[in-house]
Amino acid sequence: VTLGQALEVTVIGSAANLLPIPGAMIVRMAALKKGGASLGAGFSTTGLLAAVWLGVSFIYSGVWAMQTVGGLVPPIVVAGGLAVLGAAAVAVHWHFRAMGVLPALLACRFGLVTLDAGRTYLAFVAMGVEASFGQSSVLTISSVLAGFVAVVPGGLGVREWILAVPAPL
Repeated sequence: VTLGQALEVTVIGSAANLLPIPGAMIVRMAALKKGGASLGAGFSTTGLLAAVWLGVSFIYSGVWAMQTVGGLVPPIVVAGGLAVLGAAAVAVHWHFRAMGVLPALLACRFGLVTLDAGRTYLAFVAMGVEASFGQSSVLTISSVLAGFVAVVPGGLGVREWILAVPAPL
């Protein structure tokens, strides 16, 4: 897949996510199918990427929550993220036999989650809300959880609801 093709799929998938269907997943699977992948391989790949996104996000938010909030919940969130990433690693090894791609995938997803934290932090700064980067980082979990709610166009309202729950912490 060329960079241009990946960008095109990402842009169209983002637009498709505004529909009350799992738009981005459908667009990605169609692109994989067009590239020669079977429907099962496309579904497996898409599911694996979602699992890595979920695992990295839980670990990222949980580690920041340990620093900013404390308590028992953040280590549980980190443990959940580690479990999901462990399952993803097993799936990569068992299904794709391509463990070499996992570190690059983790690094890419970590960068995207950090970018999301930066956007959240800058939004707080723009609104005049006093929040640290660490607090903004804890809230990145809302993006991934809202992304899993395919029946709501763009996760509309879901992300905000998920943000409202940990925000007072």
